[in-house]
Amino acid sequence: MRRFPFFFYSLLFAASLPSGRLMAQNPNCPPFDSGQAISTLQKDLLNRYNIPKASLWMGNTQKTLLLKNFGSHQTGTVYPIFSASKMITASTLMVLVHQGLLRLDDPVDKYLPYFKTKVGKATIRQLLTHSSGLPNSHWSLYVQTTTLDRSVREIAKLKALYVPGTAFLYGSVSYQVAARIAEVVTKKPWNTLVRQYLLSPLGMSRTDYQAFGKTANPIVAIAGRSNAEDYGHLLQMLLAEGLFGSKRILGVKNVQEMRRVQNKGMKILKLPFKGLGPYGIGLWLDRQSSKGKTLQANHYGAFGFCPWMDFERGICGVLALTRSLRDVYPAIEAFRAKVDQGYLPQGVHCFGKSSPWCKGNPSFLLPQRPLSTISDFSLGLEGLPPNLPGWVFLGFKANKTGLDLLGTKFFLGAPVPFFISGFSDAQGALRIVLPWKAPKVGIRFFAQSLWFNPPTCKGGLFSASAAIEVQIL
Repeated sequence: MRRFPFFFYSLLFAASLPSGRLMAQNPNCPPFDSGQAISTLQKDLLNRYNIPKASLWMGNTQKTLLLKNFGSHQTGTVYPIFSASKMITASTLMVLVHQGLLRLDDPVDKYLPYFKTKVGKATIRQLLTHSSGLPNSHWSLYVQTTTLDRSVREIAKLKALYVPGTAFLYGSVSYQVAARIAEVVTKKPWNTLVRQYLLSPLGMSRTDYQAFGKTANPIVAIAGRSNAEDYGHLLQMLLAEGLFGSKRILGVKNVQEMRRVQNKGMKILKLPFKGLGPYGIGLWLDRQSSKGKTLQANHYGAFGFCPWMDFERGICGVLALTRSLRDVYPAIEAFRAKVDQGYLPQGVHCFGKSSPWCKGNPSFLLPQRPLSTISDFSLGLEGLPPNLPGWVFLGFKANKTGLDLLGTKFFLGAPVPFFISGFSDAQGALRIVLPWKAPKVGIRFFAQSLWFNPPTCKGGLFSASAAIEVQIL
């Protein structure tokens, strides 16, 4: 067994699980029950919130996994997407970076020399990460009879509210300046260039910036229109690190930069909603590993257009509707939690079934994909009998039919070389961190837990989780 020495030396326990949304697999390992999840969502949207129409799309990098229309929604219907426009705008600027037309750390005044204040020394990166020194709003954005050029010339008269790069002030003004820079370097108006460089290559034929009417001065941070299926093409490209089908839209490093925290250490002056996570480039970063790797991201619109990406499961989705995000946020997050429960991260598969105790089902939680390049991959457990001892067994063979063991079904094949004992916490949870140095890609192992039941349970001495198969990617 010399190929696997890291198991002997590097299994550590922590009594609690990481904060944030975690990914629990259903104890008996069925595929995602979309019917039940959609039924609950439909009841929330149509009955609880009285929303007349909505559309839900989910996909991976290759195909559509789910498309469901609610109420009076008709195929092709577009919705105002508000702040979800920022992901499109930021992606367009990143295409120009990828093609060498500009650089993220170029200053504003390199392209717009009429910026004479400190804002002129702000970078394109800072424009796209709300840290340029500009205010969150300005009257010139709302004049539809003018041009983006004239709007930005008015913005150039403003003094910086803070030193660029020192604070985060969420808004629309900095994105307007970034869009004008795109017009300058391409020598095309925004509506033309965004179609040429991003929307057409992605097949987003129903997406534009005319939510407030046709104008040469679109508010590029909030004036987008799209539908769930169309917008999903953008998410598929970002999920595939810049590829859409066989077409390279962005470089891998461009997408990685978008997913990196850009406002770390900055003073937060304004957020659209309390509790939002850190910001990348055109992305709110929902959840990250302890090493700063982004696991999930989104850019919800203020009126219910909600795109998200899950980089660990390799899936993405859009819920399109028109209702205040504050109203429907609980329903959207409840649906996403069901998605989390129905899909394990890439590289992990569940098999067999659990042997429940009288008040719950033990199940594994996987905070991230098992990559050879990370040092904090962990196995978590939830639904255990609280404050009781048990074991996690690790082996290299599976027994898919299961073996009767102490009143449970055991799905690891003999021999089972490793087992680790531990105690669940008061919530019935446990985390096992595997701080390996450099496991080889392709290594595969299996795991299953066996736990003592409380004396008050009359169903047997032990309970067990279903088994998981983990392959290092």
